[in-house]
Amino acid sequence: MPLRPYPFLNMNTSSPQQQFRDIVKFQNEELATQTQFLQQTCKELEKRENILKVVSFACEKLLLISDWNKCLPDILARLGHVLGITSVTALENAPCGFSCYWNDISSIQPDFSPLLTEVIPQEKEPCQGGPVPPAEIYGPLDTLPSPIKKIVANFQIKSIAIIPVFLAEKSTWGILIFADSLTEREWSPLEIQTLKTATSVIGATISRERILSDRDQKRIRQLKQAHIALNESSAHFELITMLAKDAIVMLDGSGKVIFWNPAAEEIFGYCTCEIMGKNLSCLFPGKDQFNSFQKRFTFFINTILSGQGKIIGNTRKFSVIHKNGSPLTVEIALSGKYNKEGFFVVGLCRDVTLRQRAEQARKESEKKYRILSSRFENFLNAIPDALYEVNAKGAIIWANSGCEKLFGLETKHLIGKNCQDFLLADPDDKSIALQTLATGKSKTKEVSYVDGHTWKLRSFPIKKTDDSINTVVICGQDLTDQRAYEASAARNSHLAALGTLTAGVAHEINNPNNFIMLNSPIIEEICKDSLSLLETEEGKAINLAGFTIEEAKDLLPLLMEGVREGSERIKSIVQDLKEFSSQNNREQFTTCSLNDIVKKTMVLCQSLMNKFTHNFTVVYDEDCQPVFCNPGQIEQVIINLLINAGESLPSTDKKITLQTFTDLKKKQSMVMIKDEGCGITPTNLDKIFTPFYTTKLESGGTGLGLSVSYSIIKSHNGRIFFQSDPCQGTTAYIALPILKNCLSSGSDKKKKKDLSIITQGEQQ
Repeated sequence: MPLRPYPFLNMNTSSPQQQFRDIVKFQNEELATQTQFLQQTCKELEKRENILKVVSFACEKLLLISDWNKCLPDILARLGHVLGITSVTALENAPCGFSCYWNDISSIQPDFSPLLTEVIPQEKEPCQGGPVPPAEIYGPLDTLPSPIKKIVANFQIKSIAIIPVFLAEKSTWGILIFADSLTEREWSPLEIQTLKTATSVIGATISRERILSDRDQKRIRQLKQAHIALNESSAHFELITMLAKDAIVMLDGSGKVIFWNPAAEEIFGYCTCEIMGKNLSCLFPGKDQFNSFQKRFTFFINTILSGQGKIIGNTRKFSVIHKNGSPLTVEIALSGKYNKEGFFVVGLCRDVTLRQRAEQARKESEKKYRILSSRFENFLNAIPDALYEVNAKGAIIWANSGCEKLFGLETKHLIGKNCQDFLLADPDDKSIALQTLATGKSKTKEVSYVDGHTWKLRSFPIKKTDDSINTVVICGQDLTDQRAYEASAARNSHLAALGTLTAGVAHEINNPNNFIMLNSPIIEEICKDSLSLLETEEGKAINLAGFTIEEAKDLLPLLMEGVREGSERIKSIVQDLKEFSSQNNREQFTTCSLNDIVKKTMVLCQSLMNKFTHNFTVVYDEDCQPVFCNPGQIEQVIINLLINAGESLPSTDKKITLQTFTDLKKKQSMVMIKDEGCGITPTNLDKIFTPFYTTKLESGGTGLGLSVSYSIIKSHNGRIFFQSDPCQGTTAYIALPILKNCLSSGSDKKKKKDLSIITQGEQQ
């Protein structure tokens, strides 16, 4: 403690004696103060020395005892006695953390856990510089921060020092709380520094124990347990070996038997007295088998002696013989170890003869099952009908290949899908599987799907032993082709009857019409000659059917022209009826190109097309393949389609395109006629090939044009079909099969076709 300077002496107001007395008095006061300071310092140093002794004691204790939390109460009590306080508490900053308490005047432990949240910062989000380490808090109750003061006041504590305990990795383990309930003491910096040293020792000890890995601690516990278990297991070893179902055999380093349990006697037939001290050659049917075992045994011994391992791999199977000569198959696992008597090998032998026979039988049975299952699977997939099975929830759990046509998905993609997910034509139609699941009875039903197919479905419930439905098997038969055949048969029957009727009608109409056509020119000549005779004065006064001679002379050519046109129209209708009802003459078929047929057709109807449109284009396929056909009939079909296309145009500026092309994939030579007319409604599109059906009845349509065209193309083994959008136009297609021996080599090389386009101006 530094000396204070002398006070200012007034030399004028005091005598020398008084000044000397003042100086002596001041020096005595200073000496007393320094003496008091030295005494206090000595007490603090003595207290620090005592605390350090406690710390030294703690270090020795903590180093000797691995479980630090057992010696911590003694350390806290010693610190409390040295400091002269009433209680010391240790709290770990963790949920359900460790706590330790010493109190000199009470056995009731106060709950200081709220102090943890006030002293140690609880960061919700990590900051860049890391968490702020907590600082020590100490002093009388009145000098403490308000939150801590509020907590401490509940326990009637007058002075407290809270020191954080840091671990080696700079994290905070918890806090030590030094409390005094008797005096409002002031904590000197020396005391606080000494207490921080004590907490550092405790923190270092906790860190040292935590540094020890869980594996090491576990191993220590295991070693202790193993030591106890070893003493206990020695008493049970003989009992276990006696009761074991597997043979336990011990061999020494030379391969001689030193232990043979009762199970080995039962499995191999040799009693202990017969086999002890001998090798195992008697167990093997031949020298080669024993040499194989001996080689394995030697390899095992060398491996153990080289220190490469204690146990060799997996078990090995050996063929041995019983004492009575019956063959056995055993699995042998070897293990080696050193003891006081030297090196020995333990062999665990299990008789697997019956198991091997059962395994072989199982494999053969499994092979037969797989073959049978594969055959049955192939048999089910060969059935053209759809077969599938659904569970109680309606999900498909199995399906054959026939279901791909029913559902439009591969079999592997059907598994797991609900049968109700596939759209029916009627949205309110319930799946037959769900109906069977609900009623438990077989069902038969015809359903139509949105793709246009009609199926006959039959359901069969598969029931459990308790009569509840387990699954439902569905068998589906595609009736689409059958219904088409039935409709085609009905149509053919109708057409046959209609053909017979039209042939008779054509014959009956044709005869009187021939009279009209033959006689009308004669009648016209007679009328002309008669009118010339009546041109006299007397004849001019005669009225013929209310007309004068002059009027009759002008009207007669018009009347006869109408008769001739009507007769020609009757003749055309009769000819269409004959062609509709007549059989095709195959003798008129020949090999030709559709390009040639179209060119001949354009010679006949070019002028007619000019009346319908000013925008008519013909496109020829230069690689058009030849077909076997009746050229005249094909010309008739093309002309009929061109006339229909022209009559559908609302104005002459709309376009008509006639094109030939080849579909090599389908091996068809095709003609396309596309117009920009009024189009055909879907309802009428289904009826266009029906005989006598027409939408041009008022303009003189007979309804036989497309029906006759359909019959002609059908007789050529071809197809005629339409694509139309109302108000957008119609596209008609004629497809005829290409001759097999006339496919051009250019199609194999996939050459790009060149189309020859002829516009209306070039044709003219």
